Amino acid sequence: HLRMLHDTARNDVYKAAIEWALQRRPGAHVLDVGAGSGLLAFIAAANGAQRVDALEMVLPVAAVARANVRANARQDRVHVWPVKSHDFPQQALPHAQHASYRADVIVHEIFDPCMLGEGVLPAMRDASERLTSKDTIFVPHSARAYVHAVDSRQLASHRWPPRQHAAGGVDYSVVEAYASAMFPGDAPIIETQNMRSNYALTQRVQVLQLDFHALPVGGGRAEYK
Repeated sequence: HLRMLHDTARNDVYKAAIEWALQRRPGAHVLDVGAGSGLLAFIAAANGAQRVDALEMVLPVAAVARANVRANARQDRVHVWPVKSHDFPQQALPHAQHASYRADVIVHEIFDPCMLGEGVLPAMRDASERLTSKDTIFVPHSARAYVHAVDSRQLASHRWPPRQHAAGGVDYSVVEAYASAMFPGDAPIIETQNMRSNYALTQRVQVLQLDFHALPVGGGRAEYK
């Protein structure tokens, strides 16, 4: 989380997108899904949102977000809820709002390196069905995943199970046989942006596109091949 807070390129893009959305929805009610310590909620509050409901399921992080709200004197605009978006207690909102609550803008950042691992699909599908209208703006609006092959000694050193020379002389051949049978094709997820000596072997290929405002109802299945 601290690394994301220091990722100025990412934060600047989110800031520009939130500003754009709030120019089109002045005085908006904003729902921040996966709020973390509150950065995106504060950006929304500073750019004209009337109310921001920030949802953070990790309790210690939600506690930090609440402390952050107090430290930045944003109690009038930013309201932190220590819940998953599926459990957002609309009935706890001020009476005039909860009966027909629909967010004008949804801000979210619940991506892992493979995009889907932190539950962005079920969270956005639930939000689309219960908490939005046809005019709600999603930030981000959509996402794409790409793959390409690389040659990297550093990546190769992370293979699992480890080879004998990398594991204190222990023979892992039995574990490797079980892992290959139970998780065929499985590989560790490694963030590569700070790695050196990655050589691209192919052009990138798009394998997935999601439009968060128009996810299929009822779920589905996607496979990487």
